[in-house]
Amino acid sequence: MVKLAFYFLFLFSVQFFGVPLFRNIVMKCLTEIGSLNVGNVYDEQFRYLFVGSLEKLSTFLPLDFSLAKAYENGTDEENRFIQDLGLFLSGFMREHSRVRLEEKANLRPNVV
Repeated sequence: MVKLAFYFLFLFSVQFFGVPLFRNIVMKCLTEIGSLNVGNVYDEQFRYLFVGSLEKLSTFLPLDFSLAKAYENGTDEENRFIQDLGLFLSGFMREHSRVRLEEKANLRPNVV
């Protein structure tokens, strides 16, 4: 049942992640979920969540994107998104650094 909840939560997040109006809210949700410490039982789901989020992120942020310049020149909303992205990445890595991200099939090389 929990695996199914992860799946639907991820689908919901990814669907709305690409919509600028919902990006900050989705990033906050992903940050909360990615920062959960539930042991290694759900490593596969966390790997799917992390990699899928980065793949979706790469669809609207170019690889040569400069976070420093974007933060310096961005609106308050864009700055909050950058802050939340940092919280997502640091929280996920803090709690799930043991998750082997490279095992996911069909990864685009620029995502991991």
